[in-house]
Amino acid sequence: MTPLVTAAVLLAAVTHASWNAIAHKITDKLAGFALISGGGVVIGLALAPFVAFPAAPAWPYLLGSAVIHIAYYALLMRSFRLGDFGQAYPIARGTAPLVVTVLAAVFAHEVPDGWAAAGIALSCAGLTGVAVWGLRGRRPDWAAIGAALATGLTIAAYTVVDGLGVRASGSSLGYIAWLMAVQGVVIPAYAVSRWGRETVAVLRPFAGIGLVGAALSVAARPRPVGPEGMPRPKLGRAAVTPGEPAAIYCRISHTRDEDQTGVDRQERICRDIAERLQLRVEPTHIYVDNNRSAWQRDRKRPGWEAMLRAMGDGEIRHVIVYHPDRLMRQPKDLEELLSIADDKRVLLHGEANRRDLSDPDDRFILRIEVAHACRSSDDTSRRLKDALKDHAREGRPHVGNRPYGYTGDGRAIVEEEAEIVREVYRRYLDGESPHAIAQDLVARGIPTSKGKAWNPENVRHLLSSHFVAGLRFHLGEEVAVGTWPAIIDRGQWDEVQRLREYRAQQHQDTKKRPIRNYLLRGVATCTCGARMGGTNSGRYAYYRCTRSDNTDQQKCNRSISAGPLEEFIRDVAIKVLTKLDTSGYEPATTTRPEADVMADEKDREKLRELKELWLNDDDFTTADFQAMRAPIVKRMKERQRKTVKRPVAVLEGIAGPDAEANWERLEKAEDYARMNAIYRFLFAAVFVRPPTRMGRGFDTDRVDIKPNPLD
Repeated sequence: MTPLVTAAVLLAAVTHASWNAIAHKITDKLAGFALISGGGVVIGLALAPFVAFPAAPAWPYLLGSAVIHIAYYALLMRSFRLGDFGQAYPIARGTAPLVVTVLAAVFAHEVPDGWAAAGIALSCAGLTGVAVWGLRGRRPDWAAIGAALATGLTIAAYTVVDGLGVRASGSSLGYIAWLMAVQGVVIPAYAVSRWGRETVAVLRPFAGIGLVGAALSVAARPRPVGPEGMPRPKLGRAAVTPGEPAAIYCRISHTRDEDQTGVDRQERICRDIAERLQLRVEPTHIYVDNNRSAWQRDRKRPGWEAMLRAMGDGEIRHVIVYHPDRLMRQPKDLEELLSIADDKRVLLHGEANRRDLSDPDDRFILRIEVAHACRSSDDTSRRLKDALKDHAREGRPHVGNRPYGYTGDGRAIVEEEAEIVREVYRRYLDGESPHAIAQDLVARGIPTSKGKAWNPENVRHLLSSHFVAGLRFHLGEEVAVGTWPAIIDRGQWDEVQRLREYRAQQHQDTKKRPIRNYLLRGVATCTCGARMGGTNSGRYAYYRCTRSDNTDQQKCNRSISAGPLEEFIRDVAIKVLTKLDTSGYEPATTTRPEADVMADEKDREKLRELKELWLNDDDFTTADFQAMRAPIVKRMKERQRKTVKRPVAVLEGIAGPDAEANWERLEKAEDYARMNAIYRFLFAAVFVRPPTRMGRGFDTDRVDIKPNPLD
């Protein structure tokens, strides 16, 4: 707290203790409380014309508080009759803070932090110590102690009720003035009914000190401190004039459908605030950003941007929101709002408070609130990202829209759609384009998972989907084998990805150089271990080691002319294809061996145990966790690779005695993608060694072919 706030709190404590001491000193307790209550009525009615009338939502709190105050006065009188002031007052005041803390947490959702809780406990312990010290050498008067404890409960009750009432009233001084006027008439009325004509005579001896107690009682009331109530040397509090234009802003971060329940409730609350403040809200000044995050820095919020434009044009002077975090959760958004509101004296209204965007104190508080909201969003984002990463590493599916070929949760295959998936992959490997496949599916009346017609983009998406191959990717990286069944085997999926890359390469650099298809792409390999990529210097095409651009010790400048190398490999491939019989080649399957499935399950259990150990054991470091996790993951991936089989579909219509004629047919049709796929089926790698001789002509000794097993 600031020194000014601390002084105000201490002053309230002193004045409260003072009027209680005066009430105890007056021998006739009823006379004393009648004078103090009656004086409060006079002061409250005198203040009422000069303060705002409490808003309608505040009156239930105000009337409830009046009833509690009457009970409080009655119990306090009884406490003072039964016990001395040094015992009753500390017990009553020591009980109240503890009860207020509990009630505020339950009804106002205000929970003290560690230091605040420690302070409350210390003050309560001190007051209890004072009361216990007063009992030394005497038997406790349990009736007096019970009355004091009951008094403390009423203090706690009216403290919480008044806090909620002041928030709903729109004016703390107005609430206090009318509370004194309403609650204070009961005890004087009771005194008059009891004493009748003798009332004045009974009160006269205590009138002076009683009215002083009344003034101190008023001074002890809670007053607005800080942005709402303290006068400022440079800037007065902005007033709310009935009929001024206002805007309502509503936002909810995530919705599953078009249901606007969240923002509708916010709008209803904001309209109640506008009606209470008598502000005018035009239909065009209601701004809604449904399913829009205020934390994501690059997320567009049309409603927010439109409201800022209207504010800059001077169309609105008040902004009403359910809570400031609905409006902004990034400091840069607040600064943008403040820069526009600098000269406009714009007021920001929430369900529980009001902020003047031109006021330095309110701007300071808003900056703290937004920084806290931003930190909260950052923490939430971090937890969600960690959870998603863990789910991915465990191979669990992450499903948004229903994947084609699977049920909504992605854990079971829809066989009718799975057949279409297999057909699409097979036809693409046979050389059909996504456009032709989509046209055929539309002609056959086959819909997508959303019930819409197929288009080339849908087909490309299906061809690139790792989900149908049972692979779990996270942030573009393969992290685990999925726990759901695969439709396409890994070998066929890999083949399609390479084929898509090959076709995409055909469309690159078409404006700079003539198109040159490098048929050994993905097969030509330098003996240094790196793949060789096709390139065109302008004079001739050649394959060059992909490490040629390195600047470290791994730099390799090896290259070989593309034309002669491709001719040599073509002749080798045709000889192999002529002798190759594919009739006995078993098609690939998506069903993995039972032993591998069981081994994977055991390894997943080990990963779960490692994760639990890492989370619960502070001595088990992240480095230890990653070091122990790596060999398990590697073992699971190796088991999967053993079951990968290359699709024999790429050889259909090519292999056999007529292989050379069939190959010439592919060359005439310029089906370079199919030829590249055949090379990758036949050869694991075509290694290129350093030259063995100088001079012209192709050096066949430089080439070493590693065939793929064909069983």
